Amino acid sequence: MWGAVVPALVVHQLWMLAPFLRQLEKRQHEPALIAEVARAATRLREQAPGLNLEQLKRTPGDRTVWSIRATRAVRVLLVEIRRGSIGLLHFDSNHDAAYRWLDTHLREVDGYCGNQRQWRAAATLDAPLPGVRASADEALAVRGGDDIEAMLQYGIEHYLASLDGTQAPLASLPIVGREGPVVVRGGAGTGKTALAISRVKYLAERPEMGYRQALYLCFSSTLKKAVAELVSWHYGGTYPKQELVVQTFHGFCTWYLGQRATNASPGARWDAVDARSEYPAELVASTLAGLDPTARDRIVAAIGEVEGSPADFIASEIVNVVWPSGVQTREEYLELERTGMKARLRRAGREAVWEVFEALRATRAERKWTFPELVEEALAAIEADPAFIPYRGVVVDEAQDCGRSMVRLARRLAAGDERRLFFLVDPNQGIFPNGFQWAAREIQPRGRQIRPLRKTYRNTVEIQEAAAALLAESDPQYAAEPSQRHGPQPELVFASSPEGVVDALVERVRADLEAPAGVERPWQPAHIGILAPTRSRGLAIRDALVAAGVPARFLGEERAERYLRISSPEVKVMTLHAAKGLDFPLVYLAHLGEKDLSWLDADTQRALLYVGMTRAAYRLTIIVAATDTAPILRELDVDAAFKASGPALDDGLLRLRSRYPTLEE
Repeated sequence: MWGAVVPALVVHQLWMLAPFLRQLEKRQHEPALIAEVARAATRLREQAPGLNLEQLKRTPGDRTVWSIRATRAVRVLLVEIRRGSIGLLHFDSNHDAAYRWLDTHLREVDGYCGNQRQWRAAATLDAPLPGVRASADEALAVRGGDDIEAMLQYGIEHYLASLDGTQAPLASLPIVGREGPVVVRGGAGTGKTALAISRVKYLAERPEMGYRQALYLCFSSTLKKAVAELVSWHYGGTYPKQELVVQTFHGFCTWYLGQRATNASPGARWDAVDARSEYPAELVASTLAGLDPTARDRIVAAIGEVEGSPADFIASEIVNVVWPSGVQTREEYLELERTGMKARLRRAGREAVWEVFEALRATRAERKWTFPELVEEALAAIEADPAFIPYRGVVVDEAQDCGRSMVRLARRLAAGDERRLFFLVDPNQGIFPNGFQWAAREIQPRGRQIRPLRKTYRNTVEIQEAAAALLAESDPQYAAEPSQRHGPQPELVFASSPEGVVDALVERVRADLEAPAGVERPWQPAHIGILAPTRSRGLAIRDALVAAGVPARFLGEERAERYLRISSPEVKVMTLHAAKGLDFPLVYLAHLGEKDLSWLDADTQRALLYVGMTRAAYRLTIIVAATDTAPILRELDVDAAFKASGPALDDGLLRLRSRYPTLEE
């Protein structure tokens, strides 16, 4: 009986081995059976009585195989991988059949245990096992804190890396028999990053395609770390560096120029990149100041009357048009169609902008580079490198933020073969003005090269409807389908001051982590994501949480970390920019004030607010100071989509509904 044998079987962690996973896939039509098996796994971890634990046989490798009784008839076979780690091996609705299976497969058990790639973390839910959808096309329902806690602790990787029946064929799309790249378009929560991971894994496992590893590229170091962690999960906890590379554009270019390039520009400071958003404006201002007064006056006169200073306008034109469009000559720029740019610019103004740009480009070897300049240098170095070995395929995530130079770089990395390129795009999440239009002009996708993802898995109906007011593009052929899940109405909380925002946030997070009456377990810190507009605001929030006894970590502070540590037991605090590609059950957006967002234009604010709101899988809360609300919040349908509350509710609503100029006006 159980009491006599428990000391011989120490259960610290449960794993599902390959045969067990295959059974789950084949027997999804028997939910009652799977529920009983899942309950048995839970009771095993808790060492509950009544399971009739029985030692059966020893493998040739001297591992012990055990049996437990899920029901009167159902048996589950276990193997002790090593002390404390137990592998779920096989289950059957007939105990005699389960024992016969063991007789047939006993010699294979050591192989399953020795290949860590065939293990998956097992949950201890009552039913069903988290990460296992009832059908390929059904969204994974979030029923409450217990469900998500189990997913985070035991199965969140499977949840984040699962594909449905629409996504799976795209992941394994061959390059033979088709032309051009694949451009996957999908809204927030449609599984683009999960698809990207599966696609790069598919490429990595196709050495017959030639060249070196498969390559995944994105923009955010936070997303890069999350993807690297999920890739490692796919490969049993070991990052497969011989098969694939996960990197940001910035990280790849820096690595290449530093380690591989033989023809980089003489004296180029490849390792000195200033990524600050204000850096281009500083460069333009210093360049203008360095010109003789006559030339400077001529340039200012050609620009004419513009919002802000002439230097700011020229910097904006270079950042939003010249660099992302990839123009290389004055003639190309003069003929360029500036679609989407609000301010008109006559020919004399363009010539003035190009004169400053040429002067700026001439100083590149003497100063820190901007990010677009880094990409241009890496592309030029690769094109001049006869020893460069291309990648067998390149997957670009969040490609709506690509400029033409980045698309050209991806094409060159794939040996110029566009069939090896795979882009994932959501124009509504583009944080650079008109960003995707430049990439689209370079890619020129057509017909079946564009594949839509329309099924929403992450957000509830309530969150989806609240964020819909911010959609910049609503092409019906790419619009997301309504979510199949419901949850609490998003909440807009008005604090009396910026300091009150932090106090309200800490109070609410602490309440989330305390078990309400009648609830067995509360939410866990890992379930909560807090998004702020700037690094300084995020660090202040992190410090306040820690001071209140809440475990919290600011993502991006430890730059040397290889992985994001998705399931680590802390509240995750990050900037809005760093949140792209991630999601959490509970999401708080804080400090969305006019002063906090004034450094961003209206389009970027709209995109970042949309990104932030759609990170929430179950509940969304926005906390702002009633004395400082950003004009962009006026675009939300507060009355219909939000529950408004807070100590300064009346003042906040009055300010939000009052008529004051928006950034666009």
